[in-house]
Amino acid sequence: MTRFRLQIQFQEIDLSQAVTVIGRSSDCNITIEDPLVSREHARVVVEGDDAFIEELRSRNGVWVNGELVTSVRRLRDQDRIRIGMQEIVFHAHATDRGKSKATATGALRICVECACPYLEGSPVCSTCGHDKTGASDGTAWSSGGAGPAWTVQLLLELMDRAYTLGRLDESERVLLRASVVVDKHLDAAELASVDLDPLLSIASKIAQVLADERWARWIVDTCTKARCFPSSEVVGRLLSISFRDHAAMERSINNLLGGREARSAREADDVAALIQWRSAITART
Repeated sequence: MTRFRLQIQFQEIDLSQAVTVIGRSSDCNITIEDPLVSREHARVVVEGDDAFIEELRSRNGVWVNGELVTSVRRLRDQDRIRIGMQEIVFHAHATDRGKSKATATGALRICVECACPYLEGSPVCSTCGHDKTGASDGTAWSSGGAGPAWTVQLLLELMDRAYTLGRLDESERVLLRASVVVDKHLDAAELASVDLDPLLSIASKIAQVLADERWARWIVDTCTKARCFPSSEVVGRLLSISFRDHAAMERSINNLLGGREARSAREADDVAALIQWRSAITART
């Protein structure tokens, strides 16, 4: 016989029954408290020496090794499963490998300190040792252990899909989570490897459709921290947004320009667009 396990970070869960349902609901065999996970998101079915994964009409889908699961898929040892923002590694090995230390089923919570999952029954996070006593669950999720670039990319994919399907509320919720990640890691100077252009582009589309000055200001402030300019295309989408505090928005744009000179013809166009936007804001006062 073959023993099957699911590994999430440092936690291993035995697939000891024929069907294991994974989702956000407490009724699931494995509960993952991630807002991007559906109540019943997927199930793993064990049949003899084979295991299969099936997506249960979830909103954000199931991915195995970077491929979207569109039907029942057979799992192989070391397959990497993505459900919401969680990356799960599937293990298959002979039962004589040794005594199992895995858990049969359980609920996983997301640490508010390091954003890694840990078993609900544990008094502290198994990754960073954070004591959850009295802590708020807050807005946190797993980065899959691969750093901020990986997290931003996954959020971007989810955001773009929701926007394309016309789910503006959902796309804005994902943008909010992406903004938390970006702000945190920009403050710690840990986003050097992340291309912010795709994120700023979808953020500007959301800001334009919702006519939300909050996201326009976030785009400008993010570029100031990252020492880059938003593209002229991004700025063009923000021109139609009205601001309650024109002076504050002008100051934000001035901080972004900050005496920095364009380093290329493209940046020169971006700077020109910013100056045009600032003039339009001034004209509305």
